Amino acid sequence: MAPNIMINKRMKMLTEDTAVTKESNWNPETEAFNKIPWDYFPPTFYTAENLQIKSGGRAIIMAGSDNVVRNNTIEVDGRTAVYLYGPRSLVEGNTFIVHMDPRDKAPLPAILKLRDADGSIIRNNRFIVKRSGLFRKKKEEPQAGINLLESKGVVIEGNVFEQVALPVRKDAASTTAESGNTSQGGR
Repeated sequence: MAPNIMINKRMKMLTEDTAVTKESNWNPETEAFNKIPWDYFPPTFYTAENLQIKSGGRAIIMAGSDNVVRNNTIEVDGRTAVYLYGPRSLVEGNTFIVHMDPRDKAPLPAILKLRDADGSIIRNNRFIVKRSGLFRKKKEEPQAGINLLESKGVVIEGNVFEQVALPVRKDAASTTAESGNTSQGGR
């Protein structure tokens, strides 16, 4: 889900974990184009609720602000189930299951990925890794439950991580308030 055709085109141009910026008008002072954060307004208010989704790849991709992913069971063959772009998302009461298909070459593998997710809330979810018979290479990035990129003030509370190597991965620009999360059997 993305709010308009321009954002859909923009999403196709991006690699998953690169900076999300757009070129704006020429700036005569710097004699260059301005780079500004991707515009997530107006709010989109997309909602995925009470669904059972089984997918080979990403089950949900949403771009925009104030979106909700609630009370779903999402199972994917790959390493990433949901990717949300934009501030103030609410992700609660979900069960995410990934089967770690080695053909999924996603950088920074994580069950839930959020980018530019300032003020988002991730609570009371289950993140489960069910490994297939194939093992990952030792040099690969470890599987995370949640991956945050350029996301400030994200609340992560009451989540359960099962067989997840790294519950939360965040870049240097991201900040979180974490409480009540538990990890079971991570590798």
